[in-house]
Amino acid sequence: MTEAARPLDSFLGIRNGIFALTPDELGLTPHPRYRAWGFIMEMGTPETVMTLVALGDGTVSLFFGNGAGITGIGAHEKPKHILKHILSMAPDYLGHTMPTDEYPLAPPNRVLFYFLTFDGVRAAHGGQNDLGTGEHPLFPLFEKATELIAAAREIEQANQTND
Repeated sequence: MTEAARPLDSFLGIRNGIFALTPDELGLTPHPRYRAWGFIMEMGTPETVMTLVALGDGTVSLFFGNGAGITGIGAHEKPKHILKHILSMAPDYLGHTMPTDEYPLAPPNRVLFYFLTFDGVRAAHGGQNDLGTGEHPLFPLFEKATELIAAAREIEQANQTND
């Protein structure tokens, strides 16, 4: 990532705070259907980084390295449904991940996946081209996450129109 694309400190603070969360803080306990209590997908571009956060307490947010963001999305029915689907899909993809306690920012043209599980954080990555063409094992999850991003943007546009 170039120096010009360095994310704002406010973004980094929010991002670090998310990784510091525990399921107990959110009132979440292990559930047989959901091994992950949260999912983070981060996409790097030459200009910035975009971080999608989906947590088991219903939180859905989209943050950008430039300080912009969309929060409160999980209160809406469509994102809530997609969030549950993503968390229920997570166990199918944990075999493609590795445990981690390091959370580097997504470099340009890369996608990082972080699964917040009751056993710790697990990570995987892929190229945007591979994911975009379906050539990556995490493609179905990427596709569902991009659906969630689209729903977030629709809600944000509707809110701006109503203001």
